Amino acid sequence: MSNLNYLKTNVKKITALSLIIFCCALLTNCGGTKFVKFPEKENEVYPSSNLKSFLKDNKNPKVVLRIPSSKNEVTTRDNRSYLYDAIEKELLKNGFIVRDRQLFSQVLSNTDNSADYSKLKERTDTDLIIELSKLNTEVLYETNKYKTSKGKEGLLHYIYKRYGAEVEFKIIMMKDNEFAGTYTFNYSPCGKYPCEINSEFRKNWNQAQKGKKEFEKIEKDHLSEFIQTATQQLVNSMRK
Repeated sequence: MSNLNYLKTNVKKITALSLIIFCCALLTNCGGTKFVKFPEKENEVYPSSNLKSFLKDNKNPKVVLRIPSSKNEVTTRDNRSYLYDAIEKELLKNGFIVRDRQLFSQVLSNTDNSADYSKLKERTDTDLIIELSKLNTEVLYETNKYKTSKGKEGLLHYIYKRYGAEVEFKIIMMKDNEFAGTYTFNYSPCGKYPCEINSEFRKNWNQAQKGKKEFEKIEKDHLSEFIQTATQQLVNSMRK
C-alpha cells in the first residue's frame, strides 16, 4: 500500500513538472522575454585635416544641403522632404548658416562653369556643400540570434530578416574646390527599439516568409530620429 502511495505521489510530481515545462515553452518567457539581436555595422568617418582647420576658425560656416536628383541612387519616389528638413534643422541647431537649397540648385544650373566651386562660392556666399550622397532605407539585416531580458543569448531555428538604413554625406570646401570628407552612418534594426519575439512578431514573420508581406521597414518617426542623430554625429566628427 505504501508503494502505491509512493507511486501516486511521484506521478503527481512528474505531471506537475511536465505542466510547468509545457507552460514555460508555451509562453516562451520562462527564461525571460526574448528579443531579436542584429549585428551592428560600424560607421565610416573620413574627414580631411583642411576641413577640421577651417571649422576651428569658422564657428558658423555657411553651408548648403545638396540632395540627390531623381536620376541618382536615392530617388524622389518617396516623399523625403521631412528628412531633408530634419538635416537642415540639426545644422541650424549647431550654429551653421544654412542656405536655401532650391536657390542654390537654380544658381548651379544657370552657371556656365558649375564644376568650379570657387566661382560658385562668390555667387552664393557659401563655404561648404554638404551632399547627401546616399540614403538607403532598405539595407537588409539578417540574424538567427536573440537575447533575453535576463541577459542570456540563444539561437533561433530560422534566419530573421528586417530592413535597416544607411546614410552617407560628402563634404566639399568650395573655396579650394576640395573634396573634404565622407561620412557614413548606419541604422541597425531592433537596436534602440527592441523587437520582442511574441505572437505578433511570429505572425508578421510567417507572412513575410510566404511572400504575403514585405520585410518590416523602419517606421517614419524612427527614420527621422536616425537622420537627426546621424547629422549630429556628422557635425561632431567634422569639428572633432
